[in-house]
Amino acid sequence: MRAQVILICFLAATALWAANSTKTYTGRISDSQCALNIHSKTHSHTEMLQGGHMGKDPADCARMCVREMGGAYVLITKTAIYKLDDQKAADAFVGKSVKVAGTLDAANHMLHVVSMKAAE
Repeated sequence: MRAQVILICFLAATALWAANSTKTYTGRISDSQCALNIHSKTHSHTEMLQGGHMGKDPADCARMCVREMGGAYVLITKTAIYKLDDQKAADAFVGKSVKVAGTLDAANHMLHVVSMKAAE
């Protein structure tokens, strides 16, 4: 019985800590290939779009990089680029500014997405 009480207290403390560590990050949804200069020299879609084979706008380019070239959706903020664990939610906002509520796994720069919505 005592072990169960300790376990319940530990789980409650962990849940409280997780809720308190959720922060909101504002930025733009892009792809890892262009954002991390794998296919770009400018952290953008400019070079890829000039070639004419990656679509007509940054959203097309990002989707092509994710679906065809092994990239992943990322959040680009003013100060950092974050990997996102919820790729499906990110796909709905490609090329757009968003607010992502989540917890940061600093060891691998991964945002564990709690919610994502268009930035106002």
